[in-house]
Amino acid sequence: MFRARPPGDGLPDLAAVAGEVCIASCDHGPVKVSWGVANQGHADAAGLISVALYADHADGETLLAVQNIGELRYGTQVGGETFEIDPEDWGDGIRIVVDDDGTGTGDHDECDEANNIWEIAGTICP
Repeated sequence: MFRARPPGDGLPDLAAVAGEVCIASCDHGPVKVSWGVANQGHADAAGLISVALYADHADGETLLAVQNIGELRYGTQVGGETFEIDPEDWGDGIRIVVDDDGTGTGDHDECDEANNIWEIAGTICP
């Protein structure tokens, strides 16, 4: 059984995987942001994994959307997920945060919480 167990500390390590941004029109949108999640840890992340999308503004941030993906086995990655927003919702940039249910918290204990964010700074339309 020793070799059948995952190595390490036995925790998942969920990480945001950068995708692409596609803008159909700066006047009418939509803006599609693709993203993924990898589990770089040494244990499966059971249950739902929430992923939040925030717009950054000079005076703070705004939650735009939350999506969920299913269980993610260690050493695997899912991609091809997409958030769709209006161009005016972009703000000064966006952040996609893995294991965030929209309240700034998540359900999974991880060995590294620092790699849960993919951030795109700056405006997308003039």
